[in-house]
Amino acid sequence: MITKPDHRGRTRVSAPPMRKQEGIVLFIALLVVVVMSLAAIALFRSTDTATVVSGNLGFAQAAISAVDRSVEQAVHSLFDAALVPDKTANYLAQNYYACVQAATGGCIAAGASIPEIPKVLQEPFSASAFTAAGLSSSLLPADDGGNKSYYVIERMCLNPGLPGVDDL
Repeated sequence: MITKPDHRGRTRVSAPPMRKQEGIVLFIALLVVVVMSLAAIALFRSTDTATVVSGNLGFAQAAISAVDRSVEQAVHSLFDAALVPDKTANYLAQNYYACVQAATGGCIAAGASIPEIPKVLQEPFSASAFTAAGLSSSLLPADDGGNKSYYVIERMCLNPGLPGVDDL
């Protein structure tokens, strides 16, 4: 601060003379703008990722719901006497097998190893292979999300028939 007397004799305070500006503040301001822009881009990307994750969770819930409907329909077919009146015979219209199926069809032979997955359900699975095996692919309609599910009931008995002591 510089003090000078004015024309009335009073002391007057004036600002220091202007110095040459070097532009360092402008450079810092530009750096701050770049950092804030990068932060905004990161925020947009994280928001987009959250939307994708929530969409995937919705698709997963829809798929689980389709499988749940399929399990409920299979249980209904298994215990409803109107759908499968004779538990000792195959009812392919309800995708019901009365015994464990051999790879070539029919019940497996006594003492044979039990296959893990029915041949019709092994990879690569297709609806045409499902219907070519004589099974019904129209027991459950597709849901609103387009999810389609299929089921097969295969009793784990060696011989078709009512459960007995030898089958337990």
